[in-house]
Amino acid sequence: MLSLLGNVNPIWGDGSWAQYIDLMFTDPAANSAGQDYTIGNVILLPLMTIIDGRRRGIGRPWLFFVSSLFTSFAFAWAFYLATVERQRRLAGTPSHPQGVT
Repeated sequence: MLSLLGNVNPIWGDGSWAQYIDLMFTDPAANSAGQDYTIGNVILLPLMTIIDGRRRGIGRPWLFFVSSLFTSFAFAWAFYLATVERQRRLAGTPSHPQGVT
């Protein structure tokens, strides 16, 4: 069956990573979103989760970046923040300083 289709993937059709990158920067709106997602996912998420995760004592903080490669930036970021909040809650520290209302 694949020989009949040539190099076309039978599940999602013709396409490649090169085509995906080209389409990510086709117009100003796509360009802006593509830059935001790329910078956020490839630079900011790993830096923030690894540096802050080690400081907070989270084991294997690099896994949040790895999960973003298979899910999404938003899921990895939300998962990291939920982990930080869970650790804070289990440690018994208040969410705001005492005396501040």
